[in-house]
Amino acid sequence: MDVILTRLPFVLLVGAIIIVCYKISKIFVMKILEINTQKLRFSEIGIISKDTCHAATDGLDLDDNEKYELRTKLKMDLLRHHLKKLDPEEFECDINPSLWDKYTNLIKGKLSKDRKPKA
Repeated sequence: MDVILTRLPFVLLVGAIIIVCYKISKIFVMKILEINTQKLRFSEIGIISKDTCHAATDGLDLDDNEKYELRTKLKMDLLRHHLKKLDPEEFECDINPSLWDKYTNLIKGKLSKDRKPKA
């Protein structure tokens, strides 16, 4: 009986250390899984934004620099929308306003041409 009572503090200490290590490792594993999930979401957003950007600028009379700026703006808008949940800070991508107007006018003109009935 004396042997059990003398070893009891060591057993409790080791048990407490094991429980703390388990909880800390559980926190780390959950954080790793969360980071992996975010990485997958960013990959999905990257793929979607790339396809959308290329589809939106195909067939338009824009030079490469203008296409690059418009693609960057669309990607930043998609990322900003996704990151609103994580961080309320505003992310802005400055784009040449005349270029944005030119792009919207081209799109509107292309849509209006497509909607006109053919004789």
